[in-house]
Parts: sequence; C-alpha cells; structure tokens
Amino acid sequence: MTYLLLALAALLVWAWVLRLALARRRIERSTAEIRPDVSLSTRARVLLVVGLVALPLVAITAAAPVVLCFGGGIDLGVTVRGGLSNPECVGLTDGSHSFSGGLVEVSDAARSRYDEVMDQIDDQNGQVTDPRVRIAFMTSLTSPLAGPRVVHELAGLAEAQRAINAENDNPQIELVLANTGSAAKHWAPVVADLVAMADDDPPLVAVVGVGLSQDETKNAAWELSRAGIPMVSDVVTAARLDPDRDIPNFHRVAWANRVQFESTIEVLRAKGIDLGRAFVVRNDDASDTYSKTSAEVVRAQLGLADDWTFGVGDTDPASLDRALGSQFRRIADAMCARLGADPGKPVVVFYAGRARHLSSLVEKVATRPCAEGRVIVVSASDAAVFRMGDTDQVAAKAWGNEKVMSAIRGGKVSLYFTSLAEPGALAERPQFQRLRSAFAGRESELDTGWAVMSWDALHVAAAWARDARDESETAPEAYLRQMRVSAAKRFTAENPYRGASGDFYFDESTGDRVSTDGSRPVVLGFKGDGSVCRPGPDC
Repeated sequence: MTYLLLALAALLVWAWVLRLALARRRIERSTAEIRPDVSLSTRARVLLVVGLVALPLVAITAAAPVVLCFGGGIDLGVTVRGGLSNPECVGLTDGSHSFSGGLVEVSDAARSRYDEVMDQIDDQNGQVTDPRVRIAFMTSLTSPLAGPRVVHELAGLAEAQRAINAENDNPQIELVLANTGSAAKHWAPVVADLVAMADDDPPLVAVVGVGLSQDETKNAAWELSRAGIPMVSDVVTAARLDPDRDIPNFHRVAWANRVQFESTIEVLRAKGIDLGRAFVVRNDDASDTYSKTSAEVVRAQLGLADDWTFGVGDTDPASLDRALGSQFRRIADAMCARLGADPGKPVVVFYAGRARHLSSLVEKVATRPCAEGRVIVVSASDAAVFRMGDTDQVAAKAWGNEKVMSAIRGGKVSLYFTSLAEPGALAERPQFQRLRSAFAGRESELDTGWAVMSWDALHVAAAWARDARDESETAPEAYLRQMRVSAAKRFTAENPYRGASGDFYFDESTGDRVSTDGSRPVVLGFKGDGSVCRPGPDC
C-alpha cells in the first residue's frame, strides 16, 4: 500500500504542476503586450519541465513493485523484491494473490492445484464472521527445496480452516498467507508487516508454518518471539532451530530430526545391522540448519567423529549436477573402501542433506561395483517427496525419482526414511479419518505428511485462540497476552492435543513435540515401484 500511496502523491503533485503550467501559459498570453515581464524565468521553466517529466516517472517507479505482481491476482500486500537480478513477488495476502507463478520444476497441474487452494482460502476468508482473529501462515511459498509438497501444505491448511470455522465455536479464523521468497531472504519486511498486524482489529494472534529449517527461519522466529507472537511450526525439523539457545514462543508439531534418526537407528539395530562403519553425508552450507543439525545428531547418537560434506553453491542446474556428481563419486569411493574392509557387512550412509540432491548420491553409489546390495542410505522425513511417483512428472524428473527407484529395483541400494505422518499408521485415528475425508479423491496429497502437519498446526493455534478469548477485554494487546498464556497452559501431558498425527504436547523449554500416546516417527523403506514398506526381510 505504501508504494501506491507514494505513486498517488507523485501523480497529484504532477497534476498540480501541470495545472500551474497551463494557468501560467494563459496568463502569459493575455498579458504579453502590456506586462512582458510576467513570464517565467529560464530556471523556472526548466524546473517546470523537469517536474512534468519526472513526476510521472516517480509515480511509475513507486507503483511498479505492486503492479508487477498483479499477474498473480491483485493484493496490495504483495510487492516485487530482489531487484533486477532476482525479482520475485513476496508479502502478505488473504488468498487473493497466488504465488504459483514462482514455483519451479513442477507441472502445470501442480500450479493449477496451488491456485485452487489459494482460491479456497480466499473464499473462506470472505465467509468469516465476527468475532474473528487472524492467524498467519508464513513460509517460503515458492521454495525450490519444497517443490510440490508446498501445495500439500497449503491444502492441509485450507481444509483445517474450513473445519475449524465450521465448528460452533468462536472466534472464527481468518488466514493471512505470508511469502518470504524462494530462499526466504525477504523474511524481514514480511515479519515487520506481521508484527504490525498484532495491533489491528481483528488482531494477528499467531503465526503457523514459520518456514523451513534454515537461518532465515531462525531470524524470523526470533523477531516474532520478541513481539510476543506465538508460533506453531509445521515442518521445521532441525533439532534446534537456533543452536545457541531456545526461542521463546516457538513450538512445532513435526518430529525433530533427532527423534527421527533415533527411530531409524533403533530399527537398523533391531535388524542386526552393524552401525560401527556408518558415515554421514551433509551439505556444507552453514545456514542450512536442517542439514547441519541432522549430521550432528547422527554423529552424537553413533559416536562418529566426522562426516563427509558436499556443496550446492552453484545454482545453475547443469553445473550443479556436474559438481554433485564429482563430489558424490568421491564419497562413493570412500564407501567402497569401508565395504572392502569387511565385505560381509553392509555400510549405512546417513544422508543429512536436502532430498533435492539425494538422487544424485543414490545414483553414484549404485554405479559403484562394490555396492551390490550392501549399501543402506538413510534419510529423514525430507525424502518423503519420492512418494510423489508420477503424480507430477516434471517434479519427479527434477528430484530424480527414476534414478532412485532404478537403483532400488536393481538391488544395489536400500533407501529408508522417516515419515512425519504415515497414513497407514494413522488410519484408525478418528482425527485422521476426519482429515482424510476432507481429501477424498486426493488422498495421495497426504502421503508426504506436510498436509497433516499444517492441519495440526492450525488446529493448535485455533485452540489457543479460543481459550484466549476474554469477553471483558477486546483490545488487540490483551488478546495477544492471553494467547501466550493459553500457549503455555493449553496442552499438557495430562491433557494433550489430540490431532490427526497423534496425541502430544510441547516441551516447556524447547517447544518440541512430546508424544503421550507412545507414537514414534514411522520408519519406511522404498520399493522399486515407488511404494513403501516397513523395514524387514523384503524391504
């Protein structure tokens, strides 16, 4: 809105200057014979011309950041940022603007589904009645690391809003969608806009989503925390989002990667697999908290001294593929050396990087003659993206689905991962059945677990908001204060949140999910046809 106000001001000044110029011209014509000295000086004429030319340019320049984003739908909270080198539309919307145009390496069908979900949220926001509160969903809505899964995340969010507002309870939930950009680099202005909304009527009382496990998300979470805004992350899994200290007001419904790898290690040991020769492969990007903490928790649990790193600094796909191929080839050679030391035992490779690059590692490992079915690659929940199969052929090619499945079919490599919310394990839960019915005809969108996580995250924040309502105090600051009390007291070991993904509450100091129903992350393996199985003799 600020950009358009500046443009409007420039146009108003331009109109005033134009009117002044025309009026002056009329005076000069009518008085030229009797008062020749009334004409403007040369300097004044130059300034007038400059004003007439420059002010429209100022108006165009000021309005451009907003106008250039109108292709995704008109919403004055969305503007272009990133300059000429990397322009992208970021900011806040109620659903009237869709960011689907910023998605990369997904099919037109995925973009269409994205638009459909955004339209659903826009329509639902238009039906919200008073009393109402606002809850923001903040993340990178165009992240190349998320790909088609972000559509699942938004779909779970939309269905959660529909279900919550259909209940005979208040307040109603109005959603605000906050896009921080493809790499979340524009988190600061987005967070500033969200913090300002806490004083609006209706007030912003919580932020869900928050982002992916990276430094930008940590910084954004700290700013929201300082503003006293409670957060419920849906897919942040880094063992500690801030490695140095816990972030107040931060909670998460997803299993931390520490718990995920604990579950996998238990399963591998139960299978009798020797983990003494295991090694860790991670991304060397220090700002990627997911990769960094995943490597740290595996090393700590297995007593490993070091790990192998790879870099993904080159963003050109062709160059990156070549660079990764070379780096992963060296890692595969190190793996072969360990296999050669004891040919009778398999080697376990704990992959602590993003699933976007996992297929390159699996492919290189599978091509080494030493593999021969004796390599087990272990990832965390990020690898659930390979469950997409051929539902999005563009994304499947970008992620290397066929590379992975070919290696598994050939008996060269086994790939295990943990599920944030495995539909098969949750099928008997009434809460999950409710969610699944909302996805009738689209059940495959539940496979990655991201829809389940966003569903639970919004339900948690909505439960806090309903506990926090105070009929005697309607001021926004009072509501936000009550929200923090509710977040601290609402769900406990004695009275947990009973969600689609399980029964849990939040650790008081870390905000981590703590299970009360004995559930743990489900460990799964892939078959060569893309289906999943529980690790066993045939998996």
